[in-house]
Amino acid sequence: MTADRALALLSLYLRAGRMAEAAVVSAWLADRLGTLNNAQLRQFIKVAETSDQPDLMSAAIAHVETRSLIDMPLAKVVLRIAHVAENEALAERTEDALCARMAPALQPPFRIMAARMRKGPQAALERTLEIRTGQRSPRAAADLAQLLIDNGRKQLAIRYLRLSARRWPNALPVLTTLTQSFIQAGLPDAGLAWLDSHRGAKNVQALEDLRMKLLLALGRPEEVVTLIEAGIAAGQRPPDDTTLLQLFCVLNRLEDAERTATAIQTNPRHASRKRAHFGTTLFGARLNELRLYRISLQHQAEPHPGPDLAASNFQAANDVLNMWDTQAAGSGEHTAPHFTPRHIFQYWNTAKVPDAIHGVMQTWADAPGWRYERFDRARAIAWLTEAYDAAHARAFEVARHVAEESDFLRLCVLYRQGGIYADADDMLTGHPDDIVAKGPGLIVFREPFGALANNLICAPPGHPAIGQAITMAKAALIGRDNDSTWSKTGPGLLTRAVAWHMLAHPQDARRDTTMLPQSHMFLHTLPHVKLPYKTTASYWHTGTFRTTGRVVSALQTLAHTAHN
Repeated sequence: MTADRALALLSLYLRAGRMAEAAVVSAWLADRLGTLNNAQLRQFIKVAETSDQPDLMSAAIAHVETRSLIDMPLAKVVLRIAHVAENEALAERTEDALCARMAPALQPPFRIMAARMRKGPQAALERTLEIRTGQRSPRAAADLAQLLIDNGRKQLAIRYLRLSARRWPNALPVLTTLTQSFIQAGLPDAGLAWLDSHRGAKNVQALEDLRMKLLLALGRPEEVVTLIEAGIAAGQRPPDDTTLLQLFCVLNRLEDAERTATAIQTNPRHASRKRAHFGTTLFGARLNELRLYRISLQHQAEPHPGPDLAASNFQAANDVLNMWDTQAAGSGEHTAPHFTPRHIFQYWNTAKVPDAIHGVMQTWADAPGWRYERFDRARAIAWLTEAYDAAHARAFEVARHVAEESDFLRLCVLYRQGGIYADADDMLTGHPDDIVAKGPGLIVFREPFGALANNLICAPPGHPAIGQAITMAKAALIGRDNDSTWSKTGPGLLTRAVAWHMLAHPQDARRDTTMLPQSHMFLHTLPHVKLPYKTTASYWHTGTFRTTGRVVSALQTLAHTAHN
């Protein structure tokens, strides 16, 4: 048996949940690590990582130490393991040891990648500008532009990529990053116009993929469905497209969603465990809610949901937002005395904020003419006890992790004080005045797949939708509901609460609630900046592996060679 065949078998066994056979193949490969090339060793490490086998990881890292020449993908995998260990000195020495084993031409891009992984996009951009290289390739140009975007310099990235597209008109990395830059700058309409005017001889299938991204950002799901279905009919796309499933849910097309879900669950290329537990995924949960919504409508006289159903079922709330979006267009009724106070607040659970995240939060703290406030966990508990009561503080304390803490706190502060809440990893690239000028009262932003984003919310004190969201979140937290964070305290909750307000108080909602597409948020902010803490073991949302003592010991042995 060859190493490639063994690796392929190992991957298949793990996906199928056949752990006994996987263990046999793993042992066979572990005895032959010295014969694997760099690509095979990297694949072995990744399999050991995803299957949570630290002994195999440590053995593979030990073999990296014996190699005089490694490539970038292998070095990146090993460095990430050192980064996950959250030991800066170890990660720095590991970086040096890996760099010493790479060809001279690969060392500068590796150092840039390492700076981005370990210290964030600003450090990576600084390193890029320090390193003088010859002519850039399309891939290097796209990487530089992405660094500009991740540092909030979105317009500069667009200008640079436009020039790069003239130089390399068929380079997919440039076209893809340019499309993404239009979206992240809040200019998907300009991106679509550019793409349509530069079709030429470019890869047609690639252009269709980029066009779909822009149409999604523009809130045109029907057109995206048409493109995907055409691709499936032509044999260019698989029928188990998860994007298609989400779009059918957005459009409340249950029968089509059922057909797509069946294709997903019966396709053997998906891991057996994921197929077996499809109903617990976000996709499965959306489909289940759509099924329940359809049943609920069959047992009531009205063809549309009422406030209670919208508050309890996401798909019902999605239907309300779909109707509201259509009805509100051009209604001219957005006149209200309820304005957002000039107050910005954010949450970070510890008193000490890591340097990379502090720089992003500082973009909000420096906004002229606005009062800035940052809560940590201890201060949040004290504030909730004083501003509300012990029950609200208790709901915060029993949250499963920091994301649920932050979700609940933002609602409580918005209801009591009003202002702008922004996630800690959202960078302000414009001015808060321009954000709140988009509409009166509550301002929320709708994502392409139907939910209202909760990473940026603007509200006056006492808004009924925020009050309803607090009531539902408090009950779910104290009741230890087993729902996902997304549904229990996050975007799913906010969507249901706002839809409830639209139905329970329709006249008030037309005066005090403004719903905008997510692209309007991107005009003034850069949400979800890619920061180092998100790839460490302590980050709440990571599914990362365990960095055991043996793995750390192997890394220390490798790192030691950097200074010998």
